Amino acid sequence: MTHLRKLMLDELQRRNYAQNTVRAYIHAVEDFAKYFHRSPDRLGQPPHIAMSSKLRSSNRGLFKPLSSNSHHGELD
Repeated sequence: MTHLRKLMLDELQRRNYAQNTVRAYIHAVEDFAKYFHRSPDRLGQPPHIAMSSKLRSSNRGLFKPLSSNSHHGELD
């Protein structure tokens, strides 16, 4: 386990994040590093902005739009 991963895991556990959340965050950082072919500790802000834009444009990120039908049943 790398030092950076250990720090991240320790911080997420200190904040009492759910195990599924911890796994999702670790997986996101792994994908981030794979996309740029380098360790996250060697990435700066420009790659982060590029990845964020890529995720938004492909609808694979956390910014997926809600469908127009997602809340209809709640108000009836």
